[in-house]
Amino acid sequence: MNLNLKNSNSPIMDQMIFLHNHVLMLMMMIILSITIIMLNFLEKNNTKLKFDNHIMEFMWTILPIMILIF
Repeated sequence: MNLNLKNSNSPIMDQMIFLHNHVLMLMMMIILSITIIMLNFLEKNNTKLKFDNHIMEFMWTILPIMILIF
């Protein structure tokens, strides 16, 4: 996969390529950081205790139905 731009012939395009490369690296670092945080969160919060809240489930099922009907 090619993530680079073509070679430039002007100084403005050189600056655009420079910006593109830096933004791409920044995006990759952000995505990697978020992925690591999500994996950590999933790993630590894998508890076996699950709480059932039937009233809340009932409300978020019935309330939108009532809003759509009326």
